Amino acid sequence: FKFIIFSAIITLIFSVNFSFATSPMFFAFFPFAFLFLFLYSLIFKKSILFFKGLFLFLILFLLIQSFQFLPTARNIINSSSAEHQLIFSDEGRFDRGLGYFLAVQPYVKLVDNISNQPQYLISIIFDHAAKNTYFDYGIKYQYLFFIYILIIIAGFILIKAKGKREERLIYLSMMGIFLLLLLLMTANINPSVVEVYKKLFSVPGFAMFRSFYTKFNVIFVFFYALLLGTSLYYLLDWIKFRLVKSILLAFVVFLMAFNSWPLLSGMIVNFPLWLSKGVKSSIEMNKDYLNFIDKIKDKKLEAKYLSLPFTNEEYQVLQGENGGAYMGPSSIAILAGKNDFNSFYSFGLFKNLLGDSFKDPSLVFFKRLLPVLNVGKVVYDSNNYIYDNFPSHPYVPELKEIFPNQDVINKFVEKLDCIGNEKINDFKLYSYNNFLPKFYTPTNIVSTTNMNLVNAMYNYFVAPVGNYQIRTVFYSSEQDQSNKSVPGYFNLELITSTSPLIRPILEFKKINTTEYRMIIHHAVSKVPLIFSESFDDGWKIYLENINSNYDSQEYDKLSDYKILDGNVDDQATKEELGSFINQGLISNLGDGNCKVIRHEKWENNKQVLDYNEGYKIDFISKNFQDTIQNNNLPDGNLYETWLKKPIADNAGHLMANGYANSWLLDVEKICYQNSSCKKNSDGSYDLEVVVEFWPQRLFYLGLFISGTILIGCLGYLGWDFYRRRKTNLALKDGEQNDKQT
Repeated sequence: FKFIIFSAIITLIFSVNFSFATSPMFFAFFPFAFLFLFLYSLIFKKSILFFKGLFLFLILFLLIQSFQFLPTARNIINSSSAEHQLIFSDEGRFDRGLGYFLAVQPYVKLVDNISNQPQYLISIIFDHAAKNTYFDYGIKYQYLFFIYILIIIAGFILIKAKGKREERLIYLSMMGIFLLLLLLMTANINPSVVEVYKKLFSVPGFAMFRSFYTKFNVIFVFFYALLLGTSLYYLLDWIKFRLVKSILLAFVVFLMAFNSWPLLSGMIVNFPLWLSKGVKSSIEMNKDYLNFIDKIKDKKLEAKYLSLPFTNEEYQVLQGENGGAYMGPSSIAILAGKNDFNSFYSFGLFKNLLGDSFKDPSLVFFKRLLPVLNVGKVVYDSNNYIYDNFPSHPYVPELKEIFPNQDVINKFVEKLDCIGNEKINDFKLYSYNNFLPKFYTPTNIVSTTNMNLVNAMYNYFVAPVGNYQIRTVFYSSEQDQSNKSVPGYFNLELITSTSPLIRPILEFKKINTTEYRMIIHHAVSKVPLIFSESFDDGWKIYLENINSNYDSQEYDKLSDYKILDGNVDDQATKEELGSFINQGLISNLGDGNCKVIRHEKWENNKQVLDYNEGYKIDFISKNFQDTIQNNNLPDGNLYETWLKKPIADNAGHLMANGYANSWLLDVEKICYQNSSCKKNSDGSYDLEVVVEFWPQRLFYLGLFISGTILIGCLGYLGWDFYRRRKTNLALKDGEQNDKQT
């Protein structure tokens, strides 16, 4: 019982190993591990005890992992989530799953798995950089490693002849699971096995095993080791001559050490990057780039980033200071916490149009697409090293045809509507001039079918300049539910009813990645609201009591206002802020307390303090398309919306621009006889709302459950330790009294 509790606590410490991202390894390993434990308990007639322990462990495991299990379960059930699409959609199961399986399956060889060697042929076919390492230390001497199988065969013969019943059954259980895993690890045994494998991809979730020879590898090696160790034990026990035993054991140890040398020496983690010109993967991070990342962190504007040069997949290449290079996910997203478009793939449904759009000298389509995607910054790494040393991946030939070298990319950047140029050596940062903020109200509506949505956007963006409006929003007409009888359904025609004389001004703050506070100024009639974040029906809008802290004396605070370092392109000037206040568009200038921004730099591979910047009024942006970002708005309480009903239900929540969230707020209906709204002299309303991703509450609920269970488990272990210690002391006292008596 204590061991089960301790194991549950261990799973909490290593929670990342039980996340959705690692589910292939989880579901490859534990079902077979538990199957063996069940067979073991069955052999020794302790199956009831096994099921009791398993049930208790699973309950504790699910409860202690609630903080990530509850949100993940919701995402899997929710049809609009990426996780659901990955598991249940035909694209996830067959295109990404079966397609990948069929591409690699012919090159997986049974002989490599039997001798416990890497799949050498795959390394050759796909020109993997580690192919020579694998060859020199494994495949070249593959016949030597068949001693493993010979030992297993010998162990099987010996245990069948001399082993006890329980020992034979345990060995056969290991052997059976090993052979099953050998089948799953190989697939390419005969056509019938391949056909069965292909049918398994119809099962939701099985696509996680598309790279089958890597996903089942850990559990395969685990049972290989169990079987080899057990067989070696029986073989050494059978051999009577000590010298023969020593030679055999020394030879097996030598084989293991010999095959492990690439790992022990570090070769396996410092081979050339795939399809590069011999560029090593082990790097020391570029100090200039790290300082450049700190510069990006200073940016307060809520905007997405465009990173150049483009790659085909969502990779970034970055030169290290020791001649190596990093190739992996965007470091701007990981290190700076900014959403980043750095590849064709990251543009989603627009990716197929990019190639042709780049051939247009004026780049009209691309420049007009960026505002729709909330791109406000452009990052450009002009280093020739990263582009010249990776001729075919991740800068694929199709990309190299469009952008053959860095000079062409530099001219491409010059054609974009950018302002400013902050630079640290090869790294350049620009502000995109035609910026459309994360929240905005549209001035033009285009409705088209799902099939023609992308084409409609393309045709509109390349239309004559006079017809183009930056705040144009595109809807699929299949979402128009105006003909349905249920009240409140979304009618696309109603979106255009916003008065052209009085357009609302939005003032918002990002509280965290799942919650935003917004004040809508001068709202009339029906207000269409666009939120440039990936669509999910979990995003809800809640009405709050408007609580403006601004009065006539607040203007005096302008003497404390300053442009924060690194934000001159985006932050409102003192004059602009004064104008906002006069128009009643700023609701809060903060509490007046002194605050500090810590600016850091890198020295000797360490991040150290550069200087502290003091301020009293936080970032307030310029007026971008009738939207002002005001970071002085209050955060509010974690639970302020939990007992409230959303003001726009699912019927009024639609996908806009093929990816974004959109609501139609009926201001007259919301604010009629509602003290939460503030009515202005011109008949318009000011109202305060919170936009929240409600599934985040599942995380908070799960965190409470996980914390409670953890405290309970630790409390039980502490109480048990105290009880046992007290009992032992009592027994010792009793023994001492007996001796004295």
